[in-house]
Amino acid sequence: TMMFLALPLIALALTPKRVTFWNSGTCPYAQRAWIALKEKGIDFDFAKVDLADKEATPGFGEAYYKANPNKLSSSKVPVIVVETEGLNMQYYTESKVLLETLDELFP
Repeated sequence: TMMFLALPLIALALTPKRVTFWNSGTCPYAQRAWIALKEKGIDFDFAKVDLADKEATPGFGEAYYKANPNKLSSSKVPVIVVETEGLNMQYYTESKVLLETLDELFP
């Protein structure tokens, strides 16, 4: 199994400017992250992913593999891309990691 880390020391030093949320609209794990975004009042761009044809969704494959560079894994939602001052773009996947990251970036 793989472990994904939210990098809390780096995340605390970032100033989020823009958030993009990749979701199919039906994945229960992505729903968890979606609810957190809404409850925290975070302004985000929604990017819908067709789970039947992920490669047809422009930019999704690249965003997923930046969040999880393991080429053996199958791309899945949710993915959140956070554009920040300082480090530019941060990519996150796995709903539990996303929840922790959102708590750190948007206390």
